[in-house]
Amino acid sequence: MKNVFAYYLSLIIPLFLLIYFWENLDPTLALVLLGAYVLVYRTWLDGNRLYKKGLISKQDIWKIAFNGSRVNYFKALYLQK
Repeated sequence: MKNVFAYYLSLIIPLFLLIYFWENLDPTLALVLLGAYVLVYRTWLDGNRLYKKGLISKQDIWKIAFNGSRVNYFKALYLQK
């Protein structure tokens, strides 16, 4: 996903939908969905973007969630095209 606008849309729209429906969801389900967004969806999205930019290998996509390397790639993820 090299288009920054598409990346930001795919990053923000699910979060806005979760916030919008937050009041109508069961609290447990809401927390599970929030955790899935942070740990699964964002890891996949950021890892896929870094892989397509050639900064990490395909095997390292899921490693960025647990070793904090997402911080190391902050500039590549959010500021560069």
